[in-house]
Amino acid sequence: MLCRLTRTLKTKTMNKQRRKNINDVIKRLTAVQSEFDKSELSDIKSDIEGIRDEEQDYFDNMPESLQGGEKGDAAQEAVNAMEDAIGYLEEVENDEIVEEQDVADKIQEAIDRLSDIA
Repeated sequence: MLCRLTRTLKTKTMNKQRRKNINDVIKRLTAVQSEFDKSELSDIKSDIEGIRDEEQDYFDNMPESLQGGEKGDAAQEAVNAMEDAIGYLEEVENDEIVEEQDVADKIQEAIDRLSDIA
């Protein structure tokens, strides 16, 4: 029983930690949006990729019965949201967008998508 409780508390803590990390990323993206820094944007994208990988591992290690349920759906939605945000940031990082306002808009799209799961 204690082992199950410890595992449950650890899982909730990890989810809470990932959410905190996502909120920290959103704050950093907001700062980059006003004062564009390509190297900082790259660091932020790497951080999102790390959080996404953790969430994907969480989903992959769930029993199949949970993967198709509410917890699995939430984990998959979080992974999808982070992949969308990464895609927006890659467009900026790869110079696919050059106008300053368009860069700010793409960063805002990433912020909005991450805010969906924060």
